[in-house]
Amino acid sequence: MLRFSPSTSSSTLSSTLSSINRTSNRMYQTLKFGRHTFKVNSKRTKDAHLIPYGHLPSLNPAGLKHLDWMLSKHSLDQDLHLLSPPTSYPLTLASSFAETLNLPLYHFPLTSETVSSDLKLRRELINSSTTFSSSSVVSAAVSGGVLFLDGIHRAERNVL
Repeated sequence: MLRFSPSTSSSTLSSTLSSINRTSNRMYQTLKFGRHTFKVNSKRTKDAHLIPYGHLPSLNPAGLKHLDWMLSKHSLDQDLHLLSPPTSYPLTLASSFAETLNLPLYHFPLTSETVSSDLKLRRELINSSTTFSSSSVVSAAVSGGVLFLDGIHRAERNVL
């Protein structure tokens, strides 16, 4: 269950969205969002193409409250686990979170056929030869990005 402090109003958050303050340095940017201040890495990473862009304006006031809650959990170095009905809202929220912190977003769809080895390696057929590469779960752990596990309700027991 998500809980928010009563001091954060939706009008404060929506006005904050329009005036997100970013001050730049060579190594990092200082980001102020509502009551939170973060140091965001401004260096280009090899996964820069995975950093979402353009999702923040699509959030309504409730979405801004959820984003504020996610940023407060991030400031405490706590992990997040969001549950919702199957809609596009969790992906939009995760994309907004990754965009705000300038982090790459990795997507991993789970099915009933997913096994634990799928979380580690990905098998690809290239020019009729089989190659193995790291899955998006491993890439997110190595790069420190945001991992979005889609369809976690479909996964078998003992997969995660």
